[in-house]
Amino acid sequence: MEPRDVVVIGGGPAGYACALRLADLGLSCVVVEAADLGGTCLHRGCVPTRAMTEAAAIADALANKAARWGIDAVVEKIDVRRMLAARDDVVRRNHTSIRHHLERAGVAVVRGYGRLTGPRSVAVDGDRLTAARAVVLAMGSVVRRFAHILPDGDAILTSDDAFALDRVPRSALILGGGAVGAEFSQIWRALGAEVTILEREDRLVPFEDAAVGSALARALRRRGVTSVTGTHVEEVRTTGEGVEADVTHGGRTETFRAEILLLAAGRTPATEGAGLEAAGIACDGAHVVARNDALETSEPGVYVAGDLLGPPAPARANSAFVEGMLVADRIAGIGGPGIDYAQVPRVTHGIVETACVGLSEEAAAAEGLEPRNATMQLGGLAMGAISGDPGLVKVVADGDGNVVGVHLVGPHVTELVPGAAAVTTFEASVAEAASIVHAHPTFAEALQELYLAQAGRPLHHR
Repeated sequence: MEPRDVVVIGGGPAGYACALRLADLGLSCVVVEAADLGGTCLHRGCVPTRAMTEAAAIADALANKAARWGIDAVVEKIDVRRMLAARDDVVRRNHTSIRHHLERAGVAVVRGYGRLTGPRSVAVDGDRLTAARAVVLAMGSVVRRFAHILPDGDAILTSDDAFALDRVPRSALILGGGAVGAEFSQIWRALGAEVTILEREDRLVPFEDAAVGSALARALRRRGVTSVTGTHVEEVRTTGEGVEADVTHGGRTETFRAEILLLAAGRTPATEGAGLEAAGIACDGAHVVARNDALETSEPGVYVAGDLLGPPAPARANSAFVEGMLVADRIAGIGGPGIDYAQVPRVTHGIVETACVGLSEEAAAAEGLEPRNATMQLGGLAMGAISGDPGLVKVVADGDGNVVGVHLVGPHVTELVPGAAAVTTFEASVAEAASIVHAHPTFAEALQELYLAQAGRPLHHR
């Protein structure tokens, strides 16, 4: 292949977003992808999870809501194969769309494993690609492994294995109470499984505001999902009936049993065999170090985006899109502000969702912002009474009355977070935010109620 301006290693959200932006800017580009365009998010992450949640929500509504509204209905059968076929059709359509976008933009796609062999050189299965201007590292991630718990694809599953599961397990232990654990727990429980989450930290979604983890645990418990926090898994063993886990928590050791164990402790950068060390790319553990706001690595002309970035980058698809496009702009010589990662929404999908943007109360206090907080249960709203679902909204303001964080738990709250992000991103005061008129009856009204209360003009929240 003739030299291109840019070689992008990885065709996930960061890689293909970068490639499309480069094409818009008139630069030639080739994307090297070892698996499928769209990356983890599309094929083994948030898109198929959200699709399965759609099916689970139907079963959940029939089991938990229908009778209240005088609808006598039962779920007679769940055809898992049809459900998964519908899920896979969603994935296929999105994959096809990405491929067509790249084709129309004139972006070449090379199938294979890309390995950096120099600041402008990438080897792909024996062939060599040359970049005239830059190389972008966007290889994505792989499932995180446990030193003493080995997945077998049968009784002990990774999240990748879980997407290939062609049945609903009778019971499941989920090791990890972050996004993956919270999402699969709701899907499997709604479809009939007994589910227990085992989380090492003292709350679910432990990197979010403490109120979010507590509210999510209550919502899951209401649906029959057990969550045990502050745990340490001593030993896991398979049996003829499934799996057993000896778990220490609360000063005692308890044995949990289930048909399967899901390892849901996140993912790690896919840098093995990528040639980073030989090319002089500085890393911090498994993550690639970005030395400036342009996301340029220690090697000039080599950039990084997506899951390879360490904190504060959140390793999420929405931030990867932004990172890929920013890198493209910098390669083309377009300046501008860097990414404020605190303003990237962080969400957990599910029948009950979490959505957070900005600073938690703890983070605001650590920064010396003298946080002022206001919290409201969704049940206090007309829409909350209609839905019957539990949930919570928390607004964090600084000592000057500026909104610095918004945290939501409840149904469909991932659709509310863009409005909250606008408030925190543009550093609106509580008085300014309170001037935004919300529709009624909606869950979003909780935000208006809290903004009004913090501005000294409370309506229903008193």
